[in-house]
Amino acid sequence: MKEMYSAIQLDEVGLKFKMSKPSYNLSPLEIKYADGVLEIPRFQLDDTTEIYARNLVALEKCHYPKDEAYITDYYTLLGFLIKTGKDLDVLVREQIIDNWLDGVVATSLINKLSGEKCLYIKMNSYYRKMAEELNEFYNNPRSSSP
Repeated sequence: MKEMYSAIQLDEVGLKFKMSKPSYNLSPLEIKYADGVLEIPRFQLDDTTEIYARNLVALEKCHYPKDEAYITDYYTLLGFLIKTGKDLDVLVREQIIDNWLDGVVATSLINKLSGEKCLYIKMNSYYRKMAEELNEFYNNPRSSSP
């Protein structure tokens, strides 16, 4: 699998997007999916996001095994969810993304950070399983929700 449905596509078939409650124990990379609800920690897009994210990805690529590339995979997953400004709008509406940039700039930024999606097959198993479940929800929304 090399693709995942976008936020607007998932929203249209009834997936609920929810901002995770802030917690000291919650990792900013901790995205959860269960029973038709995708829970994502709040994420801010501003003029410092790209440099910060690129430095984290570079650190991860230099010092951690590929199967532990959670930061890179997080941005890849966001890139699958956010393909257009309408996708971004869904996550802004649900207060998951705090966007301080122009919509086109923000969408472009996410897509640049997500890198080569053809490498999706190498995504860590947690995010890959979640992407597969979201695709299944899109294809069978009634059977995937309570």
